[in-house]
Amino acid sequence: MDRTSHTMTDTTVRVVRARSRARAQQESARAAGPPRLGHRPGLDALRGVAVMSIVAYHADPGWFSLAPGSLDVFFVLSTFLVTTVLLDSLSRRGGPQGRRFFTRRARRLAAGLAVMVATVLALVAVGVYKSPETTRTAVGAVLLHANVAQFSGDYFAAFAERNPLEHTWSLSVEEHFYLATFLVVLVLWWATRRNLRRTRIGLLVVAAGVAVGSVLSARHLLDGGATANRMYMGTDTRAVAAAVGVAVAAALWGRWDLKRSDGTDGFASRIVSWSAWTLFIGIIVAALARWYPTLEWFASGGWFVSALAGALLVVAAGRATTAGRVSGNAAFQWAGRRSYGIYLWHLPLLVLLAELGTWGIAAALVGTFVAAEASHRFVERPFRADTPGGGVLPDRLFVPGVVAVCIAVALVAWAVPEPERPAWALEADGSDQVAAEAPPAPPTTLPPEPLDVFVWGDVAASVVGPELAEDDRFEVTTEAHLECVERASCEAVDPPVPPPGTDVVVIAITDIKAFDPPITNVLDIMGQIARTRATYDAWSATIGDVPIALAMPPEARRGVDSALHFRQFTAEDPKNLVLGAEPAEWPDALYESYGESVEDAPRKVLVVGDSVAFSLATEFRPDGTVVWDQSRHGCDPSPGDRVAARTGRDRTPPVCDWRTDWARAIQEWDPEVVVWHTGTWSTYDRIIDGQTYTVGTPEWHDMERDVHAEAMQILASGGAEVIVAVVAPAWETAAGKPLETTPEESARRMPELLSAVQEAAEQVPGVTVVDASEAICDPDCNRPELRPDGVHYSAEGAQVVSAWLAPLVVPD
Repeated sequence: MDRTSHTMTDTTVRVVRARSRARAQQESARAAGPPRLGHRPGLDALRGVAVMSIVAYHADPGWFSLAPGSLDVFFVLSTFLVTTVLLDSLSRRGGPQGRRFFTRRARRLAAGLAVMVATVLALVAVGVYKSPETTRTAVGAVLLHANVAQFSGDYFAAFAERNPLEHTWSLSVEEHFYLATFLVVLVLWWATRRNLRRTRIGLLVVAAGVAVGSVLSARHLLDGGATANRMYMGTDTRAVAAAVGVAVAAALWGRWDLKRSDGTDGFASRIVSWSAWTLFIGIIVAALARWYPTLEWFASGGWFVSALAGALLVVAAGRATTAGRVSGNAAFQWAGRRSYGIYLWHLPLLVLLAELGTWGIAAALVGTFVAAEASHRFVERPFRADTPGGGVLPDRLFVPGVVAVCIAVALVAWAVPEPERPAWALEADGSDQVAAEAPPAPPTTLPPEPLDVFVWGDVAASVVGPELAEDDRFEVTTEAHLECVERASCEAVDPPVPPPGTDVVVIAITDIKAFDPPITNVLDIMGQIARTRATYDAWSATIGDVPIALAMPPEARRGVDSALHFRQFTAEDPKNLVLGAEPAEWPDALYESYGESVEDAPRKVLVVGDSVAFSLATEFRPDGTVVWDQSRHGCDPSPGDRVAARTGRDRTPPVCDWRTDWARAIQEWDPEVVVWHTGTWSTYDRIIDGQTYTVGTPEWHDMERDVHAEAMQILASGGAEVIVAVVAPAWETAAGKPLETTPEESARRMPELLSAVQEAAEQVPGVTVVDASEAICDPDCNRPELRPDGVHYSAEGAQVVSAWLAPLVVPD
């Protein structure tokens, strides 16, 4: 009895003690608050995937078209994590701990950024980087306003030498989010009298308001005609992602895995997993389909959609479930842990090496990983207090040190002179910078016979040279680089240097792309133009004052790409000649062009307009005339942003300052006749100062009439006769097909433009307006042999239009 009683007493004591320990553990857990988020491998993997998609996009936009949305993943993830840190601090430390919070942020970010910016500035000082925006962006990067410093630029139409610090705008935006999140948490903590639950509810309310305000701000800026950079890089327009990150952290704090009380997956957990996998598959399908989200789509609510997608991926990747484990593989985690260094160094290295082509891009990518690893080990980790051996310098010295370094870098950036802006680079307002010096004067003396001709180029030169040598009027020297079939094989080829006594240099090439620097961004039209201009300037500089004749095979000379731009740059100089599409006519055209004085020509003709005008000018040689082609791809007088029926608003800045360029051409060339081929771009709806001008409305009619009248007055200012040819409707739209590929150039809109142009001509004496439909649309406009793409002229089409215009240019 006693033994049994004793045994029962021992058991009771053990049970009581176990219960006491359990109660103590529960009380301790309640005192400590919910479990910390801790390290989540899936979040590292998500960082790695997001940063690599951005790197791939900057290397070549065709690799991953949805990469611009990856930044929203970073914004959501960053604010999710900092909000979680702040809520943990409220729960365990009784306040947001501002000094601790900002010191830890600075330790994580400042050192790596300072080293990268200082390295770039050193390379600017020795002339490696050429962008005139670099030093200004460097100041913005260290003073946390790199996004504002770039508002006046154009992220989607960069200069030839891209700004290697352009990507720092997003780092500044993230810092703005950190500061704003801390201030909101601090105010709510104070306003709710240190009530954590009410603070979290307040965060949800504030996040909802910020998200709505951000979406409305983006749409307002879109309607108001804000620049692409202002919309894409604005803290206000991108704040929707930060708001979503804050809301997710406030809602899920302490319940990261969405588990039931018994530790099993519930309905919400399964929904998140399946939704994340569905989203992931959808992203792959959209990328394979080459769907490019436009800036208008983002500004019309797309940033909110992108932020929600990012939030779903963050929640799914952060859970200790199958999705989190699958995404948490070693390679992704490695990239994620070094994502900051990868992001810092990838663009400077791409700008430095991408000009070398595919191998240059590959070298830049390898260099990015090496630099990121070095930055992680030797720069970032030593300054972080949460890593073994980290925490270099105590906080009381670290913060002043960061401030001092930032001020020093900013002073150095101000001291480093900005690279000179190339004469062909676009100004911030989108207008062309006008070179101070005038182009060389036209030749006025008869060259000797035979002409000393130097033929230089690729395989085309090996054909053109011998053919010209068979003509007794030419003494030919040929330098043909047969190896130039791609950029890599042309890297060692020097620009053309004519022998002493050369009268004419014939550049005979099949594809200028083999000589052009490579295009990093295939969508960057202005960058493509600038690179081709750099090639032309380099070649013309070595050739000197000797006239240039450009010969390209018919199949290579009509693409709307770098070949077109090179032909236009060649044609800008009146001493040069762009040979026509028929090689059999090249010897006569070459000799006749340099066999008589330009001043002795019966009539001098100036051609202006866009790429359609250029496709005409290459065959436009009326008898008894000398033609100077000043057309330029995309050059039109209509103001504002174009609105395309299929692609929406186009914010590409103007590619020409037509007022200045045309006035200068009239003064220097003093033509008897000006032929202006217009209409390709003028039948688009326009947005000007926030107001939409729809084709056919009285407002649009008056706008087009006035701007065309102004252009006509400039072209007629020297006393020349002005012939304005309005382009015919695109043949696909004129044919009435159900799916119009170019609805702006339809048979409905062209008559509207013709009416406005005719009314403008009534205000300017000496102007004749003609409708190109009279030449092209006989019996109808559906004639692809004359306009293969429906708009630009083939050689045959240009000859038809030339014959139709000839009586107006040279009357009987």
